[in-house]
Amino acid sequence: NTKQYTNGDSYHAYTYKYANGDRNHTSTYTNIKATVVPGGTIALSVTTDKAVYSNNQTVYITVVTNDNNAPLGGVTISGQIISPSNKTVASFSGTTGSTGQLTFTYRVKRNVGTGLYTINTTATKQGFPAATITTHFTVQ
Repeated sequence: NTKQYTNGDSYHAYTYKYANGDRNHTSTYTNIKATVVPGGTIALSVTTDKAVYSNNQTVYITVVTNDNNAPLGGVTISGQIISPSNKTVASFSGTTGSTGQLTFTYRVKRNVGTGLYTINTTATKQGFPAATITTHFTVQ
């Protein structure tokens, strides 16, 4: 028999053997405490809707999480957008839905400056190792 377990499940099995109505018996007792470890990892991708932006444009940041090429929901996403002068200009966070996707927006501010911006993103989910990725976009 095959049984599916979740973390902390216990399985108990008893075997009693009686010989010719004799009340003396032998017994076997098995106690299994299951610890489930997912076999996969979080595959994380972060993209922007374009590579180059101008002041006052909106950057659409899409985060996608998968496990073995299947959407992975319930993943906690957190990230920061870093300006060319190495200052955090925005932070974002949320949880992916059943599609494994989450979208954030950032409006480019005139006073922050032009150049290469960095998006640092981290994905976490209980039972999986954390995943991190760095993505860039340019403001002209």
